[in-house]
Amino acid sequence: MDKYTLIWNQTKEKIKDTYDEEVYNQNFKEVSTVLKVTNGTIYLLCPSSLVKTKIEKFYSNQLQNILSTLTNEKLRFKFVTADQVAEQPIIEQKPTNDNDVFKSNLNASYSFDSFVVGESNKYAFRIATQVSNPDQGVYIANPLYIFGGVGLGKTHLMQAIGNAILDNDPTKKVLYIPAATFVNDYSKACHDNKHSRIDEETGYSAFELFHKKYDDLDALLVDDIQSLQGALKSQMEFFNLFNKMHDNNKLIVITSDKPADQLKDIMDRLTSRFNWGLPVDIKVPDLEHRVKILKRKLSDTYEKVVGDDVLSFIASNFSNNIRELESTLNRIISMSVVEEEEITIDFAKKAVEPLIQSRKNSGNKDQYENLMSIVADFYKISVDDLIGPKRQALYVDARHICMYILKTKYNLPYKKIGGMFGGRDHTTIITAVAKVSHNVERDEKTKMAIDYIMKKVD
Repeated sequence: MDKYTLIWNQTKEKIKDTYDEEVYNQNFKEVSTVLKVTNGTIYLLCPSSLVKTKIEKFYSNQLQNILSTLTNEKLRFKFVTADQVAEQPIIEQKPTNDNDVFKSNLNASYSFDSFVVGESNKYAFRIATQVSNPDQGVYIANPLYIFGGVGLGKTHLMQAIGNAILDNDPTKKVLYIPAATFVNDYSKACHDNKHSRIDEETGYSAFELFHKKYDDLDALLVDDIQSLQGALKSQMEFFNLFNKMHDNNKLIVITSDKPADQLKDIMDRLTSRFNWGLPVDIKVPDLEHRVKILKRKLSDTYEKVVGDDVLSFIASNFSNNIRELESTLNRIISMSVVEEEEITIDFAKKAVEPLIQSRKNSGNKDQYENLMSIVADFYKISVDDLIGPKRQALYVDARHICMYILKTKYNLPYKKIGGMFGGRDHTTIITAVAKVSHNVERDEKTKMAIDYIMKKVD
């Protein structure tokens, strides 16, 4: 059996274990044919446009999460109908060398279909869809500069552009990166080049590897451009890359937490180029929009058990950002499953009471919660995951760095820090702080993460 068909069948088995039989039979049972695999995208044939729409709307996140547990390859599912295949057949691209396969780093669940549009983001959404159109693209905005607060959907919208470009033409070379990754890549290239290191797997030199990743792109998507602050050599390299792409009419999309002219410690000639194209902002969603976002996040299964009164309660009490909304909804659903209780408004209030109570406390605690939000946003995880039990490297790294900053910046007692992280023992905190203290002197990636977070906190 073809390995990609096997991966899809394994995914279906996990879906069958997750949802009830009716959901599985209606949406996944008849999806069995892998049409092709192109640039990391597994194209699957759907029996109807209705099935395709429902899968994309309600299950794309779950499917991507399952896929990531089945393989270390950067893969994503793409669902198509027979009519779409007839209109625009795509010939499978077969690379001759696995080392030459380009990695776009895009998350398949970030699509325009799954982006919830409201008053706060409708202009940005409209421009983003136009920018991704192959007939318009750079003529609409180049660069497209999307700015707004934490957790409002900038990354989702940016990656939706990339995914749409690849849907139109899978041969395009689209790269998504956080700006901190660019700094890290360039710093590593300089360091390895200084020591004349050659990559054993590919035989490339340090700068050959760097340019192989960033040269000849059709679209570059750079997240959190403020992470370039203070990194002058990396800024100069990015300046050269920007000019080269812009001169060749290649698309550049940038996100930031603030307008370009408010960025600090970034070269004026670079920020001026960010204003060459079109700046668009995303604001905090209003109550109606927040409820709409929560409804979109519910699968068919939970849509039947979470009432509008509960959604309105969540949206009314958690308005800072979308990530906070999702985290709160997940907390209520998880607690209802564990405690085997119906999700009523009274149960929802009980489930989130600790979160609401913490907001009422004044003083330094607000600073600590702000730090946790900044760390969670940097690592693209929720605050619940930051303080929770998950042991994957991403969550552990974020957790340890947050503990380290709480100790070194605020000098909190180890026992108090442990209490903030679900009642962990103080010895666990001591070990985490010591580990980060060791790494910050030796690992550039750790140092960059801490420097960025500290700038956001100050």
